Amino acid sequence: MNKLLLRKLMIATVLIPLLLQIYALPTIAKQNEKTVLTIATSWPLKTLNPSKGGGYQLLRYGIGETLIAVDPSGKLVPSLAMSWQVKEDGKTWIIKLREDAFFHDSSKVNAQEVAKYLRKAFNEYTGLKLAPIEEISYEDEHTLVIKTTVPFAPLPAYLAYYESVILSPNSFNEKGELVSIIATGPYKLISWEPMKDAVLERFEKHWKGQAKIPKVILKSIPDPNARIPLILAGEVDIAQLLPPQSIEAISKNPQVEIIKYPITRTRILQLNCYKSPFNDKKARLAIQYAIDRETIDKYVFNDLWIPAGTLFPPMLFWADNELRPYPYNPEKALSLLKEAGYKDTDGDGILENVKTGEKLKVKFITYSERAELPIIAEVIQNQLAKIGFNVDLKVVSVNSLSEFWESGDFDILLIARGTYFLPDPDFIMMTDFYSNRNEKAGWGAYGWKNEKLDQLLEEGRRSFDLSKRLTIYKEAQRIIYEESPVICIDYYTNIDAVRKGIKNYHGHISEYSFNLEEIEK
Repeated sequence: MNKLLLRKLMIATVLIPLLLQIYALPTIAKQNEKTVLTIATSWPLKTLNPSKGGGYQLLRYGIGETLIAVDPSGKLVPSLAMSWQVKEDGKTWIIKLREDAFFHDSSKVNAQEVAKYLRKAFNEYTGLKLAPIEEISYEDEHTLVIKTTVPFAPLPAYLAYYESVILSPNSFNEKGELVSIIATGPYKLISWEPMKDAVLERFEKHWKGQAKIPKVILKSIPDPNARIPLILAGEVDIAQLLPPQSIEAISKNPQVEIIKYPITRTRILQLNCYKSPFNDKKARLAIQYAIDRETIDKYVFNDLWIPAGTLFPPMLFWADNELRPYPYNPEKALSLLKEAGYKDTDGDGILENVKTGEKLKVKFITYSERAELPIIAEVIQNQLAKIGFNVDLKVVSVNSLSEFWESGDFDILLIARGTYFLPDPDFIMMTDFYSNRNEKAGWGAYGWKNEKLDQLLEEGRRSFDLSKRLTIYKEAQRIIYEESPVICIDYYTNIDAVRKGIKNYHGHISEYSFNLEEIEK
């Protein structure tokens, strides 16, 4: 590990205990109030529009609901829909809605309005367009009918995706523009401005009954480090997505409890396979062997995370746990690079392309909003330098990262990829690895295609045989593992903190919902 990285870790170790001393103040009066729950959210609330990515915030904080929910183990369970069943043709789905659900304007949820909204969502929203929908209609007040153009097994999972959060048609103006959030969750939105506080009040007519706490304030704090003093001082009841270096210091405060829980998010390197060196499989495999995942997870972050071999973490049904992380073997990595045509011809420690003489230089980009990513990136930068790479590392904002990705002006991106926001492997595979998608869509394969993989993914969405689908997606994972268009680093553990007295706060495997209605204080 280099001196710069050690200095950064030492600074974090010194500063966080100092923050602890400064902010370990008597709990302010607001903290003692039983009627208000204040949360420093994991991500700033930039938008609440489901068509622009805001649906996940509506679900997580109890403002909205989908027809089908995801339980803490990742299984599909009833929500606004009581049951769903597909007919023998594999294309016609009958969905029974619950009869005791209301929108936040007190109008009853009915199949006609749900059908109208879902027609808009599946027609306009990016992720939902992957579903081959032919028609969405209704039989009666509480019976929804969805027809697909071909047999489509994962439809229920698409109805649990955040883009399919149910809004009243009255949320939109005559032009179809979202003008208000009229949803169905246990909390209704009272006020909100982008990147500022959102205020929620419990919805008295919710089908589950009333939430335990009447009012919720969601605070948008973009910098994870800035959430630390807020939780220590009692300015917030819950602080989400804290830096791993803060655990030891925060744990010393008897008024605060650390909550750690594994989630379906995998840190990966996305390789630009449109150009050298990563248009060569040997160079991609060299990266696999060059990364010492044990150093990253055991020594830098104290065993907080689990080294990854494939996209899906081991607690998921779909995971292929036989695909172990590639072992750390820099000699093997150097051998592969030699086979790919690279050699240190001038003895400066940086490999050159033996045909062109071009230095093996790569642009490596990550983002700062997840505090651990720049640290991991520096470790990987050093590890790649040991096998002859000249790595130009840039740490940018997540918005700037997207600009590099869209332009293709990168060789490696380090990201934290959610793999189960839509609770079926179809979505992440089709979005990130299917050849016939937009070539630069998704955060998976970038300039890499595989015909066999395409055939498997097409078969996986047609089959209703669960064991067959599992076999299909394990084979798909193996192809990605062996071809390595992406490099899986490790599986994510979320770190949240709650003030003493907060009860029933739990994480969620896919971050679908924090079930705020169950929290007490």
